[in-house]
Amino acid sequence: MNITEVTERDFRRPEFRNADPKDYEFRGDGKIARKDRWETGIHRIVNALGMSVREFEIDDVVYAIETIIGRMPANPCTCGCCKIGQSHDRDCSVHNSDTSTDSDCDCTLSCSG
Repeated sequence: MNITEVTERDFRRPEFRNADPKDYEFRGDGKIARKDRWETGIHRIVNALGMSVREFEIDDVVYAIETIIGRMPANPCTCGCCKIGQSHDRDCSVHNSDTSTDSDCDCTLSCSG
């Protein structure tokens, strides 16, 4: 893939109408993305964790995420029929109806229901 500088033509789409090309770059897949997307993303994670947005260390953010993951059940249900991060609800109507199958569930992990 030939990666070139972002030009004014690349900004003709509505989402880029008032954008400054200096703030953007081409990703490896050819899409245009903000250069600060990683920094913005980590700030959003820090905010979601309830940490101070002004003063934080990346290691602290990683530790907080690892702590949350460590407290999750071994087989969390993420299908939306149960509270995210909780063990699968065996009374879940998605999994206990006569017509539903596991394919009705969007779990990325196998539900125990």
